[in-house]
Parts: sequence; structure tokens; C-alpha cells
Amino acid sequence: MGIFQLTLIVATFLCSLVAGFVFGFAVVVMPGIGNLGDGEFLRAFQVMDRVIQKNQPLFMLMWIGSVVALLAAAAVGFGQLDGTGRVLIITAVLVYLLGVQLPTA
Repeated sequence: MGIFQLTLIVATFLCSLVAGFVFGFAVVVMPGIGNLGDGEFLRAFQVMDRVIQKNQPLFMLMWIGSVVALLAAAAVGFGQLDGTGRVLIITAVLVYLLGVQLPTA
């Protein structure tokens, strides 16, 4: 197994974890706290955000690691892939960064 395949597997795994987290958050957490009043909603969101930022190194590793792994896979793959492969991997990076990471940030 080459370095490109390894980085692609790691990127796929981490991006899949992020997708599962975002899906669970959208389907369970947001509808749940959406039933709260405005002040309670903000307070709940602040508490969850604090937990994520301060006490969850695994979450940060998954979230930031997915970007790093995807960029690494694109960089390594860019030299190994032909025209169509290059377009696909660059498209995948842009869709993930602009469609998942940017709106969340």
C-alpha cells in the first residue's frame, strides 16, 4: 500500500466520522434543543460548544485531522493521478472544505 492510498484511507475515515457527527447533530441535537426557548437554546449551545472546545481532544483531532488528511491525500495524489483523477480529488477537497468545514466555522 502506497502513501497515497494510506492518506486517502485516513482522510475517508476521518471525513466519515465528521459526516456522522454532523448528521447526528442535525437529526437529534438541533431538533431537541430547538424545543427550548431562545435563552435556553443559546445556553445549551454555549455549554455544548464549551465541552467541544475544552474537553474533547478526540473531537478536535477528528475535525481538524479530517482537513489535514484530506489536504495531504490531495497533495500526494495530485502527482500520482491523471487529469480526471486530479479534478475529482480537488473537487472533493473543495466540496468538503466549502460545504462542511466553512459553514461550521
